[in-house]
Amino acid sequence: MIPEAYKEVIQDIKVEEVHRKVVDEKAEVTSIYGTPEEMQEKAKEGYFVRDSERNLVYCPAGEMLRQKCVKKNGNIRYANKNACRHCKNRNKCYKGKNEWKEIDFTKDQLQKPCKDWLKTEGKELEKTKVKEKWHYEKVKIVKFFLKPDREKMSQRMSLSEHPFGTIKRAMGATYFLLKGIQKVAGEFALFCLGYNLERAKNLLGFQKMMELMEQA
Repeated sequence: MIPEAYKEVIQDIKVEEVHRKVVDEKAEVTSIYGTPEEMQEKAKEGYFVRDSERNLVYCPAGEMLRQKCVKKNGNIRYANKNACRHCKNRNKCYKGKNEWKEIDFTKDQLQKPCKDWLKTEGKELEKTKVKEKWHYEKVKIVKFFLKPDREKMSQRMSLSEHPFGTIKRAMGATYFLLKGIQKVAGEFALFCLGYNLERAKNLLGFQKMMELMEQA
């Protein structure tokens, strides 16, 4: 049953049949346990080995790649620009257009093969992945189509869009200085804090705002 409060905003309801992927057996995650020295020895065989505790990656040349950013899909990107620029084994590892190598790991991955390195050394690639077994199932889902409300959209433009324009234009926060989801979230929280303080000062006055802050 749909509550009466929601009937006013719902325009249409449809029941559709879709295919959903269902995993029968989860893939085994390749695990590498041991000391950093053991990880470095494994990397020298032609693999990028990730140390999840220290959040870094050992490359086949013996260098350490640090976290560069976290992508939208959750993958962690590692790189070491200075090491790649001065690496003597660059041709065995990376042949791209950029000056350094960037490699992505999921949160569960602990090693990745360097195919060019293994090919140059004449070594065979180790099979580290186990494929998942899955199938598709037909399920029915309910879709709700809401009525467009022009009045609320105009209110949104005047209320929620205004702070972003003020932060960008008046406060000069036109771009982020940091990289990564957590760092950018912290930086944006500081932008909002500054905006809220400026807004409170304009509405209450500086003296009144300080009195309220002392009472809090």
